[in-house]
Amino acid sequence: YVLEPVTIVMGAFLLWSTLSLYWAIDPKAAVSEILQMASLLLLLLLTIELHKKRALFDVTLFVLLAGATLIAIIGLQQSFGFNPFGYKQSHVPAATFLNKNIASQYLDLVIPLYLYFLLFAKTNAVRWLTAVAFALALSYDVTIYSRGSWLGLLAGAVVLLVIVSIKPDLRKLFVDKARHNAGKMIAILA
Repeated sequence: YVLEPVTIVMGAFLLWSTLSLYWAIDPKAAVSEILQMASLLLLLLLTIELHKKRALFDVTLFVLLAGATLIAIIGLQQSFGFNPFGYKQSHVPAATFLNKNIASQYLDLVIPLYLYFLLFAKTNAVRWLTAVAFALALSYDVTIYSRGSWLGLLAGAVVLLVIVSIKPDLRKLFVDKARHNAGKMIAILA
């Protein structure tokens, strides 16, 4: 296993969060939050390992995006007063989660992957389906009306821009792919 810089940052964040248990007002709630962050760190490590095996990475990415798209569709229906499965939730629209903030955490994690799939898909049909799914997920994440969700989207965009700007070969590839798929990207944002 090769230690990636993002793994070090996430590990340090998890360690600092664990240390914060000593001064937490509600330790039981803090433990559940730390366990949730630990699961996200495990997901990050899994993604890094799967990235090394291209075929598994594409399948895993498709499953993540399909799940996020279904969450977005259910959440958008709940935004308009239709709860298709009759879920009981503390804050509607939470899609298949108990709380809308938990749904937004998952979407904020997955939304940058839509952009990757959109730029690197092999056929136009897959690109257009990804564009529609991306628009649905982004619409749901914005209509949650959660400041944390919006901040997560902003943080994800900033991290993506920093990563692309630091690596010149990645920047060239990203710009070339973005120029080639500019129409689909404009359609998403319209």
